[in-house]
Amino acid sequence: MNPRDAFKALLRTRLHPFVNRSFPSLNPGRELSGGYYVRGLCHVLEQVAHGKLQRLIIELPPRHLKSTVATMTFPAWLLGRDPKMRIVCASYSIDLANSFSHKCRKLMAEPFYQSVFPEVAFDPKKDAVTEFHTSQKGFRLATSIGGTLTGKGGDIVILDDVMKAQDTHSQTTRDKIHEIFQDTIATRLDDPKTGAIVLVGQRLHEDDLIGRLQQTGNWSTLSLPAIATEDQVIDLGDNMEWRRQTGEPLDADRLGLDELGQIRAEIGRLAFEAEYQQRPVLAGGNLINLEWFKTYKKPLARNKYEAILQSWDTAALPGESNDYS
Repeated sequence: MNPRDAFKALLRTRLHPFVNRSFPSLNPGRELSGGYYVRGLCHVLEQVAHGKLQRLIIELPPRHLKSTVATMTFPAWLLGRDPKMRIVCASYSIDLANSFSHKCRKLMAEPFYQSVFPEVAFDPKKDAVTEFHTSQKGFRLATSIGGTLTGKGGDIVILDDVMKAQDTHSQTTRDKIHEIFQDTIATRLDDPKTGAIVLVGQRLHEDDLIGRLQQTGNWSTLSLPAIATEDQVIDLGDNMEWRRQTGEPLDADRLGLDELGQIRAEIGRLAFEAEYQQRPVLAGGNLINLEWFKTYKKPLARNKYEAILQSWDTAALPGESNDYS
C-alpha cells in the first residue's frame, strides 16, 4: 500500500487522525491542540462507534473542542464509515444545532473527505441544514432539546449543551429538560439493543441532566476537569494511556494555571467549580474551603491564639438507625 492510500485508510479507521485532518477545514488558521485529552476524547467516541459503549457522558470545560469533536467531526466520520448511519444531534437551541450541522455538512463536502470516503453521496432532495441525507438513506438530523422528533429516530443520539448557563438555577427548566429526555430523547433509538446516546457538556448544577443520569448507574463517564483534582489514568487507545497528575492542567499550552486562575477570579468560584472543574455545588454550599486553613510546624504560644474553638458532633439523635453516642 502506498503512503497516500495508507493515510486514507488511517483516516477511515481512527477518529483522532481524522479530527486532526479535519480541524483546519473547520477552523481555518488555527491548529488542533496537542493535548492528550483530545486523543482520550476520540478514543472513547470510537468505543461508541464500535458498539462497546451505549450510554456515554463526556464532561469538558468550555472551549475544549467538545462540539468540534463530538458534534461536528464524529458524525461526519460515522457517516463516512457507514453512509446508512442515522444520527440525531440536539442542543439547547435550534440555531446552535443548525450551526453545528452546517459545519459538519461543509466538512463532508471537502475534497479530502470525498477522497477518503468516495462512497458517500448526498441526496439532493434532502439536503437542508437541519437535516441532510446520504443517497444510502443515512442522515444527520439537527434539533433543539425541545424540538419535535415525531417519527424520527436514529442509531446514535448526540446531546451537546442541552441547557443554557442562564437557566442553571431554574428548577422548572431542569425538570423540563429531564422530562424531555425521558419522554422523547431516550425513546428515539431505532434499535435500543445496539443504539447509543452520547451526552457532552460542562456541568452547570448538581441537579443538571448529567447529574441526574449519573445517579442511575447506567452511564459511563469521561470527566476531564480543567485542573486535575486527583491522579487520573486516561485511556488513549493503542495500549497507550495518559497518567495525569493532581493539579495538572488539561491543556497547559492553551490554558495554564495562571490563565485558569484568572478565569476563576473573573467568573467566580461557584461557576468555575461547575463549568471548569465538573464539581458543581449548590449556591450557599462549599462555604468552608480547605485552602483557607493553614498549618504550622511548632505549637504557638497561648497568647498568639485569637481564639480556641471546639466543635463536637455526637450524633446524639434518637432512632434505631442513628449512630450510638
